[in-house]
Amino acid sequence: PKFNNLQENNVVVNDNVDEKAEKDTNKKDKKINKNVSTSSSTPVGLVVIEPEELSLDNIKSMKELESFGLDRLKSALMFLGVKCGGTLEQRAERLWDLKGVDI
Repeated sequence: PKFNNLQENNVVVNDNVDEKAEKDTNKKDKKINKNVSTSSSTPVGLVVIEPEELSLDNIKSMKELESFGLDRLKSALMFLGVKCGGTLEQRAERLWDLKGVDI
């Protein structure tokens, strides 16, 4: 008889644990959903970078390329279909190396 009571108590405890885990999961889902725009699946505050051509004809140095910033260099690299990640300096160097090259 004592064993049966113990089993019943374990079931109740396990049910409570499952309910708590479910509540925790719901809280996490709500936190995630707060960061998502209802109009699209793109998270709020996330900048989507589109490929865009950047004329390199008048660029005189890598430093000048760096002045465009990470996102603009990324869009130019995406437009060319080459690797677009890396630091500002790496992206500028990659574009500089492609100056005058037909892709």
